Amino acid sequence: MKKFIRSRPENRTLKGADKQWPLSISLQETAEAYSPRSFIILLALCFVVSFSGLAFAHPPSDIQITYDLSTKILKAVIRHNVSNPANHYIAKVDVGLNGKEIISQHISRQDNNTDQAVSYLIPDALPGDKISVEGYCSISGKLEKSIEVKS
Repeated sequence: MKKFIRSRPENRTLKGADKQWPLSISLQETAEAYSPRSFIILLALCFVVSFSGLAFAHPPSDIQITYDLSTKILKAVIRHNVSNPANHYIAKVDVGLNGKEIISQHISRQDNNTDQAVSYLIPDALPGDKISVEGYCSISGKLEKSIEVKS
């Protein structure tokens, strides 16, 4: 049985091959092959690829809120323009009354390419109360808007 000694170059060759093993290059050859410039280019490429999905993510652009005191119904239309509402959508809506969260709804897809409409019964709202609606994008970002209940 033949013993291989790492320090001998002849032991790093494939049997019957003319080339050395790819992992047996010297430190100087490694430094020459991987210059700082190529490292920076590789790092920039990794950065661009990792954040390319976030480039298309955006928070909702607007929330239009109405509250009818006689019916106690809150209606909100959350504006969020997307190309594919099955993959990029309003994923969650939170409703608050006077700073306290009273409703949290998770949504699996947006109604259409431009907005998400929601309606809730809020029987405890009185004139002068503050109702807030917060919409969350499924990829990144959120937007909150508020109104004051009028009599």
